[in-house]
Amino acid sequence: MKKFDPQIYPRTLFILDNIEELKFFESRNEGEELSKGDNNAASVWIVVEKETQDYCVVAYFKKMRIDLIAHEAVHIANSIFNDCSVDFDYAHDEHFAYMVGWVAKCIGEGLG
Repeated sequence: MKKFDPQIYPRTLFILDNIEELKFFESRNEGEELSKGDNNAASVWIVVEKETQDYCVVAYFKKMRIDLIAHEAVHIANSIFNDCSVDFDYAHDEHFAYMVGWVAKCIGEGLG
């Protein structure tokens, strides 16, 4: 499991090496179980780290494919911006592009 800190946004990103590492996290919704997404090529969860109680994002990839990395990087960037009330639009999306790039780089490092 690899941990990444975006520095300016208060959300940590974890890239799991093994789906069983999901046990270190819990749903933000009390009593809700985290699904392991058994049939998914990649999965993202918006969770709480059990040890620290920090809000974070977790991703797991069964396959390392560029299209999956790009797809999930957008979901992760959206979730971080949503949590932090950061807006963007089609005309003002440079910070979103940097976030997606950072997430994709983290995914590559986490899977590498």
